[in-house]
Amino acid sequence: VFFHLEDYLKAIKDYTVALKLEPDNLEFISNLAVAYWRNHDYEQAASHYTSALEKDPNNISILIGRGSVYYDSGDYDRCIADCDRVITLDEKNTSGYINRAKASFALQHYTEAQVDFEKAKSISSDENNLIAAGLAICSFVLGRKDEAKSLWNELLAKDEQYRDITWVEKELHWAKPLSLVATQLIAEMPDNKGAESLK
Repeated sequence: VFFHLEDYLKAIKDYTVALKLEPDNLEFISNLAVAYWRNHDYEQAASHYTSALEKDPNNISILIGRGSVYYDSGDYDRCIADCDRVITLDEKNTSGYINRAKASFALQHYTEAQVDFEKAKSISSDENNLIAAGLAICSFVLGRKDEAKSLWNELLAKDEQYRDITWVEKELHWAKPLSLVATQLIAEMPDNKGAESLK
């Protein structure tokens, strides 16, 4: 309930109390980690995810969660390590490839990022705009601007909000390095009415 209301401090308090009653409850530990993460307390979130992984080291959801915390905190190497583990456990896990691609891109490992976005696309069962946007910014930074613009135009055909970098950052959950390249790409798009505010 408190997650839905975005009252993460209340959720932290309640899950902390619940864990005193059931200290080995993996769901409580994991939910406490999520509450800390959403409250931007990445150190506590990572610590609780690690505690959960000590109880269930091959739990893919918990590994993805901790990797996401590492991504949000800017610890891209640790994010990649958790994604590597996810992919080892489940080579068809789209989230593992997407998160590793985002972290690789943030580390300026653009070719590796593109490979992971392409792998995610090949195994994804549905059309994923995050993957398409990731492929567009990889193409852009690797000098294939026409390809990048074509991919971004496909996104724009679905939703004009792809012209708004603030919306893109929030919608795609991108760190600054990805957003900066997306900003450059958006500014170069034809008929971009908001290009001036992006420069």
